[in-house]
Amino acid sequence: MSGYLQQFPTGSEPVELIIKYRGDLDALPRELFFASEDFGGGFAAVSVSGRDIERLIALPDVIYAERDKKLAFERISGGGEPFYCRTDTRLDGTGVVIGIIDSYIDTTHPLLENAVFYGDTPAVIDPHGTNVAGIAAQVAGGAQIVGVGIDGAARSSDIMRGASALTRLAAGRPLVINISYGTNDGAHTGDSLLEEYLDYISQAQLTAIVTAAGNMGSAARHFYGVSDGERIRAEIEVSDPDFECGIWYDFADEFGLRLTAPNNETYYAAGSGNFYFHGSISIFYEQPVPYMSGARIYAGFSGADKGLWQIELYPVRLATRGKVNIWLGSNFFTAPSRETTVTLPGLAQGVITVGAYDAAGNVPAVFSGVGYAADGLQKPDISAPGVNIYTAAPGGGYAAVSGTSFAAPFVSGACALLMQWGIVEGNDPFMYGQRLKAFLQKGAARKEGVVYPDREWGYGTLCLGETLRILGVEE
Repeated sequence: MSGYLQQFPTGSEPVELIIKYRGDLDALPRELFFASEDFGGGFAAVSVSGRDIERLIALPDVIYAERDKKLAFERISGGGEPFYCRTDTRLDGTGVVIGIIDSYIDTTHPLLENAVFYGDTPAVIDPHGTNVAGIAAQVAGGAQIVGVGIDGAARSSDIMRGASALTRLAAGRPLVINISYGTNDGAHTGDSLLEEYLDYISQAQLTAIVTAAGNMGSAARHFYGVSDGERIRAEIEVSDPDFECGIWYDFADEFGLRLTAPNNETYYAAGSGNFYFHGSISIFYEQPVPYMSGARIYAGFSGADKGLWQIELYPVRLATRGKVNIWLGSNFFTAPSRETTVTLPGLAQGVITVGAYDAAGNVPAVFSGVGYAADGLQKPDISAPGVNIYTAAPGGGYAAVSGTSFAAPFVSGACALLMQWGIVEGNDPFMYGQRLKAFLQKGAARKEGVVYPDREWGYGTLCLGETLRILGVEE
């Protein structure tokens, strides 16, 4: 337990956690919490003193706890106007709710007159939420768009809170939830509590959850190596001195770690335990937990020297070939891997994970997250336009945007049309969740010479017209 607990602060300041519990949240000792919020399904966010975390985790009804992860928008700069797979259909999403967990949405925009927004209007408006909502509205203009606002940087608890609120606001109507956020903080196997919760929501409601695949395809923040009995070496070019990295491997294997700073100072960590250097480098060997069978070496840096850092993993004992994945939240590897760069929560099995492609050249967007999941699960599921997308901007104007943030709402809008035909109109009451995903994948457009499902394309590019034809929908 001690290695697992080392990831949490130990002082008296409040620490935000996501927990999975059984029974009644109110039955847990209330003196442990500064605050708590129940999301349903046995998931909750709690604020607890660092010195009380061990007591919390030791409670019989607390199944698991993890840090409240930070997530960011999945956008980059862009300009121009898109091309994408269009179809003429009478369907417009009537009777379906498209829930958008995002920043402020300008409901006075001509494209968004059928939208409502729950949240404060910030002093400085980030256009991201309006951009995302504008794309969904262009695809499914008859759907009720409901925005749940996040002011500033998002955390796992914000996404979970938004999803919980949207299930209530939908009031039994078919619901599409669009999440255009992502993070590299995790094992990339779909096992975080955020992803477990989204899987729960996708199974418990008439719901489709759509997530962006992330923009880490060209960010150089993933490293992959195989030992085969030899040492694994990685180099990080550090410009952000305060950063973390997670080194994931099979628990049956055992690695020692050596770090070399730009000034050639070297730090060693044996194959287990916790290590601290100069109060600025923390290394924890973490054992598997109930939701993840892999092991992790956590390395945290505070005020690290800028320049080239070297990571060397030397095998102490190998039961396998010694495969290692390392993910960064900032900085970059000098010899990165583009594969397994889909961000969380896009590794959840129950969500529809959307990669981006450049419709002008019909090629994958270089920035788009590439599959598969670290455990081999197919991700992304499908691709949609994500380069130079023309959409609504706050204040009544329009803007061109790029990123998987803006590929996701194309698919969210398509989901709304299919749910209208299937659930609202009574043609297929099970047109949600994995069934809906399967029909989108079956109807996707595919390129000759590509073997599908593909690490970049998923099952192909969104083509609603072909999905409607497969379903026998009359125009």
